[in-house]
Amino acid sequence: MTQVYFVTNLRRIIFVGLGLTLSACNTLPGSGPTAISVLESAHTTYSNNSEFQYELVDASMELISNTSLVGAEGFTHKMTAVKHLSVGRTATAGDILVLNIWEAEGGGLFKGTGPGEAKFELTVSNSGKIHVPYAGALTVAGQSPQSIKKQLEDRFDGTAIDPEISVEIKESNFDRVSVLGAVGSPGFVKIPAKGIRLLDLLAMVGGARHSEWEIEIAVTRSGRTEQVGLDTILSNPKNNIMIFKNDTINIRYAPRKFAVYGAVNKNGFISVDTAMPKLSEVLAQAGGLLDRRAARDAVFVYRPAPNLGVNGINMPVIYRFKLSEPDAFFLLDAFELRASDIIYVSNSKSTEISKFMSSFVSPTLGTARSISTFAE
Repeated sequence: MTQVYFVTNLRRIIFVGLGLTLSACNTLPGSGPTAISVLESAHTTYSNNSEFQYELVDASMELISNTSLVGAEGFTHKMTAVKHLSVGRTATAGDILVLNIWEAEGGGLFKGTGPGEAKFELTVSNSGKIHVPYAGALTVAGQSPQSIKKQLEDRFDGTAIDPEISVEIKESNFDRVSVLGAVGSPGFVKIPAKGIRLLDLLAMVGGARHSEWEIEIAVTRSGRTEQVGLDTILSNPKNNIMIFKNDTINIRYAPRKFAVYGAVNKNGFISVDTAMPKLSEVLAQAGGLLDRRAARDAVFVYRPAPNLGVNGINMPVIYRFKLSEPDAFFLLDAFELRASDIIYVSNSKSTEISKFMSSFVSPTLGTARSISTFAE
């Protein structure tokens, strides 16, 4: 009779427990949120309350096509709007000045059978001066090319025959930038006085040592740093910004790794060495979904802001893939991942029931068997 009593009550416990499984799942250990909690917490419209906002979107081929057209973030307008320096450049000690002087007729200072012509490349001394033949010493430090030209015209007045003069600051020892990190020849690099394009500078230092999708380029200017992937720079000419003296460029090796959690064979960071990694590739590297645990309709990709959702609102987006649909694997193979994406595969409902059984029912069964044996 004692054994029958315990078995009967055990059955009652099991049925009550199964009825409470959904509420109990909130207290059971797990690797992440359930599919139900993700769906219920989603916001399809934006509101200004304090609750964290995100947008949940079911993946489709049309949606993926539109999403792939949205490029990765590039440099801000403050960086891209700056062009070559054309005004305001002044000479400093160590600069190399190029002087071109033409005379209208022969027989002048720069004699010849025809019109006279002379070209000089002169280095500005530490005292800020240059020495020009037939003109003597000129103080040029702090002077613009136009101002230096005017000085030369005054010096040659009455000696040269209708001279035409041009002045160019060819090179400056002080026009240099620091290039650090994963390049062929890191260090200080001299650049033209008017500046240089970022990709031209990268070529000067031997290029990046890794694939373009594994390189992040950080540009620091006046205490402000912006970082953009090399592949993004190559894909959009607007991001090939001008680099000027005193800028610092850090070339950082950043292999693409994606965080994968939940009901997959291998949790953690997954590396994919391709230019445009697809969701199918990352899931394959993670060993695929666990047959007994994974919810077929709850494969999620978390994409942090800034991102314009389908409603045009700047908020994080969660993309859901339903592997029970016939086109599911086409969608997985078409969806391009971004560096900040997180992949999560939720547990199925049967997994939660199994957890409940193993956490609460199995110990009870063991206890019941012990008591039953004792009673016998």
